[in-house]
Amino acid sequence: MTTRALDMRISEHMSGLGSAIEYVYVNPILIGDLGIQTSSIVGTPDANKVRIWLSGSVTFYKAFDTPDETSVTVVIERNGNGILGSGTIIYESQVRPGPIESTASTISITAGDFPDIPTVSNGQIRYSLFIYSDLEVGRNGIWMVNAAFNGIAFAG
Repeated sequence: MTTRALDMRISEHMSGLGSAIEYVYVNPILIGDLGIQTSSIVGTPDANKVRIWLSGSVTFYKAFDTPDETSVTVVIERNGNGILGSGTIIYESQVRPGPIESTASTISITAGDFPDIPTVSNGQIRYSLFIYSDLEVGRNGIWMVNAAFNGIAFAG
């Protein structure tokens, strides 16, 4: 069979510009959520040939007086319930913002997933993007400006 596109989804999470600042602490924040549709190939020979491409970006600022060793982690999880740890982690990346305070940093995300037939057979695969830092709530630290999360599914 030929390769064909199954679905394409976009999730935008905006904070900062025109809204309240969203601080990033040890408590994970759900910043992207996609429901990739696979129902069109359930029960076909292509059900075992699904490939998911995920990409995105998160822009955040480092506040004044933030410790240099502060890190930010982004995680993509498959088929969770919107709470980090409830699904299968397929991507995780940790970065440390640069030493210059009050400058923007952007994390670019690219990940792939090759779900098995039982996962594809559900007709939809949920992918969730989370962000958190190692800062306790209430400390000066990191705030998020915006995030984007995209996914495309192909089969064949």
